[in-house]
Amino acid sequence: MYILNNFRKKRSPINIFFKNIAYLLKWGVRLLLIGNKVKTILLYPQYPSSNAVIYRILTKLSCNITNNPNKEHDLVVYWHDTTYRHHDSVIKNFSEKGPVINLKCTDISKSLVEKVFNEVFGYSSVVNPETFTGLMVKKNEINASHDGIIVQGPLSPDEGFIYQKVINNEYDKHFVVDIRLPVINGKMIFGYLKYKSIESRFASFPKNMLNSKEPEVLPIEDLLTEEEMRAIATFCKRIGLDYGELDVLRDNDDKKIYIIDVNNTPTGPTVNKTLKSKCVKEMASLFKEEFLLS
Repeated sequence: MYILNNFRKKRSPINIFFKNIAYLLKWGVRLLLIGNKVKTILLYPQYPSSNAVIYRILTKLSCNITNNPNKEHDLVVYWHDTTYRHHDSVIKNFSEKGPVINLKCTDISKSLVEKVFNEVFGYSSVVNPETFTGLMVKKNEINASHDGIIVQGPLSPDEGFIYQKVINNEYDKHFVVDIRLPVINGKMIFGYLKYKSIESRFASFPKNMLNSKEPEVLPIEDLLTEEEMRAIATFCKRIGLDYGELDVLRDNDDKKIYIIDVNNTPTGPTVNKTLKSKCVKEMASLFKEEFLLS
């Protein structure tokens, strides 16, 4: 049952009570400061954590954030942290009335990401593990599993896994470099370079890795060609990603880029405080331009 916002069940009733009080106070302050210009954004069905990039973006834009579908709102974002989504009656109803951000992004499994990538770019990192001879990467279909391992082919495949060639994204003898690209309605303004130790190249990117090598933020023009940017925009449209982030690797050997992951509920960014503020400000400006000014 919705009273104000519906927070995750693992929260205690007292915690939920104070969360909703905080929501009302923030709403009241924004109303006093900017009056009826306050925008309310419905993120449904889940309420985003404060670490979610969209939470930071909407806070920067002085928007109210709710996941209560009964509240009046100016924009709907389909926000569900899972690999496979299934539209319920609420989302279907909203989609019949107007645009819903990420409505069509219902499958971000590794196999679909690779399928769409191959269709758009004309090449793929996927290999047949039963016939491929050499080293390959074995990854779980489920998004954000971070359980990739390098295995020797040929071998009999395990169900629920995808097998890819080992992409040479080595930065030096100690690190590999991943590119994280925020995408807003097919547009990109910068990318993060995330450095990981070669030994833990498939692991998540916890903050303690910053002690090894600080991430960098570069203008998109320094990371991609215009042709690559157009192809990425087409990829996002086909997979239904209106807002989110992509994990991209550039192979040192063939110089091509490979989209290896799609994230439609991104958290972060994992950069220092000064860079984080700058990145959020730029993303907020683009988000407002693309989704809130029409």
